[in-house]
Amino acid sequence: MFNHNHSSATNPQSTTVQLRTLADSDEPEIRSRVAENSRTPTHLLATFIWDHVPEVRGSIAHNPQATRPILEWLARDDSVDVRYALAENPNVPLEILATLACDENVFVAARANRTISRLESEGM
Repeated sequence: MFNHNHSSATNPQSTTVQLRTLADSDEPEIRSRVAENSRTPTHLLATFIWDHVPEVRGSIAHNPQATRPILEWLARDDSVDVRYALAENPNVPLEILATLACDENVFVAARANRTISRLESEGM
């Protein structure tokens, strides 16, 4: 069945008003898609760092509008899944990836090291 909210949450043409409304959804999947949407304003992304569902917080890592302070906050998230999502994103600043490369969780650290190695091999 077609879910209009899901479609609007992922649509890069959705308005800020629509995204603000969807950000209050009871469905974590909808909030996650809003957190990934490149049209979501930074101030709204910042509210997602407090979401109780790790998947929603981890989705912020894939948003090109996520600011450095938001990404730094996510690098200290209690959830391994959130830190892993950040560690696999080559658009995260190198300093944050370097921090994640020393993460207490071996999987996060390994993923961050692989992302850094990939960036270095691509000459970035």
